[in-house]
Amino acid sequence: MRVFEKIRGSAVLCLGGMCFAVLAEQGNAMSQQRARPVVSFSCEVAAPHPESLCQALMQALSQQVPQAVVRSVDVPDGKEALLISLEAEALSRRQMTGRLSWKIGAGPVQRGPEIGFDVMDDAELSATVYDGFARGLIMASPELQQALRLAGEN
Repeated sequence: MRVFEKIRGSAVLCLGGMCFAVLAEQGNAMSQQRARPVVSFSCEVAAPHPESLCQALMQALSQQVPQAVVRSVDVPDGKEALLISLEAEALSRRQMTGRLSWKIGAGPVQRGPEIGFDVMDDAELSATVYDGFARGLIMASPELQQALRLAGEN
């Protein structure tokens, strides 16, 4: 015979002559955990290996705000808490420009500076050089860094 009885937020299960207390505190602790903040990311790139550049920026953003989930969105719906967009284009096989823009909730779009990126000598734009460009874009935008810190606190 099984009998359940509520005692101060706990359940007691009795089987035969033995009773077991099942504490409800575990469920409460789980419900009190904060959801991880979400940073949405949109990427419009006209450069060699565009998926590699977008991935490099996603990784750089994840390093800036490790407590958040950075997710890619193809078409932003306007409901994102923090939406970051990359606009980048190759000017030649060795040179590109790019900038980040971001929007916090329903606030206005803010834009970081346009950054030029050149590779040296006989190298060309490729997936192997995009990490530095991605970090440079974030470092050139202190207002974005502040928005990322705030997003990580929420």
